Amino acid sequence: MNRETYFASLPDNEICEAMMEKVDAYYTFLQRSGLMQLWKNSYKAYYNSEIVSGEITASGAQNEYRNLNVNHLRSVLTNLKSMIAQQMIVFDAKATNTDVKSAEQTILANSLLDYYIKEKELPENVDDALESAIVISEGWLCSTWNVQGGDLRIQQRNRSPDL
Repeated sequence: MNRETYFASLPDNEICEAMMEKVDAYYTFLQRSGLMQLWKNSYKAYYNSEIVSGEITASGAQNEYRNLNVNHLRSVLTNLKSMIAQQMIVFDAKATNTDVKSAEQTILANSLLDYYIKEKELPENVDDALESAIVISEGWLCSTWNVQGGDLRIQQRNRSPDL
């Protein structure tokens, strides 16, 4: 693949290979930069109480000590998450132009945002992304658009007769 060619503009039979190259390069970057180990350590520290599942273990030369895992890190980070997410994020689309078409698109964008907030559980997904960002320093959210979704009667009515 030519470095100047955007991978999604490649022919269908080459896109998958180009995407896998990007994934491999990303994982190589994570390994070389030390981020992968950092994320593993952070994840283990955050979820350690679930990993050990409240088990009391013995230690010492003659097992004379009893160990109980108390996850202070999770408590602190959960409180941080609560403070950050105290108020729900408010999305509001704004047009950069003042023409009628841009104003109409802004109304549509706000309607789509309302739909995703109410029907597609956007606040819960944002909450999960926030938790990931707190634990491993990266969080992301991806919502896909189903072009086949919606009322089939409307789709069929809008279909041209030659299809």
